[in-house]
Amino acid sequence: MQAFLDAGYDVASYDLPQHGTAYDPTHPQACVDVAQLIDDHLTVRTTVTQNMRTRSLALFGHSMGGVITAGSLQKNPSGVSAVMLSAPALRQFPAIPLPLARVLRVLATAIPSLPTVKLSSADISHDPAVISDYDSDPLNYRGAVPLLTAVSMALAGAHVLHSPWPAHVPLFIAHGTADKLADIRGSEALAALARTRLITVDGAFHEIFNEPEAPELRTTMINWLDQQETKAA
Repeated sequence: MQAFLDAGYDVASYDLPQHGTAYDPTHPQACVDVAQLIDDHLTVRTTVTQNMRTRSLALFGHSMGGVITAGSLQKNPSGVSAVMLSAPALRQFPAIPLPLARVLRVLATAIPSLPTVKLSSADISHDPAVISDYDSDPLNYRGAVPLLTAVSMALAGAHVLHSPWPAHVPLFIAHGTADKLADIRGSEALAALARTRLITVDGAFHEIFNEPEAPELRTTMINWLDQQETKAA
């Protein structure tokens, strides 16, 4: 976010429901339906568009946020000049085959918070300080991924990869080749659908902007966005 601000861009952001400051303790933490989050994203986009002081809107999403951002764009591409995704979890580790995900979606309706896999913080970055900060941040969820979250994300990711990408919206994707949480093959599959600048960072983990290559990658992304905004002007 700071990189965009430093480059002169206005930034609007929000916490996803049941994540960060948007956690409601009366409901299971991090238990969400990604399809609903895509609709929420569209609502936020409308609010931002009504209040922004610029003529164009670019979107950015990381991990599950990348799935949400891509799905939102495909549902309604109007008013969007560019999209940037960081390690989008279009395909996840461990993988949930699509037929199984459809079956599990029924179970998730009945038992949405059923624990599945617990992710390792050691897989987010090579930097021990980043891992320590992640583990000690009270706003981070450290439990097992709820069934509804896992299944709905798998289904949403598959839907993105089986849906057309608007030809007029350029796409930037950055993904580490050693990502153990979001399968880079999902990014490669999406890149084949769109007018894409795909940056793969050799050996990088999931939080690619917390890896040693981050400064150069930020510069590359901002330069790319500058070019798209110049074309859109």
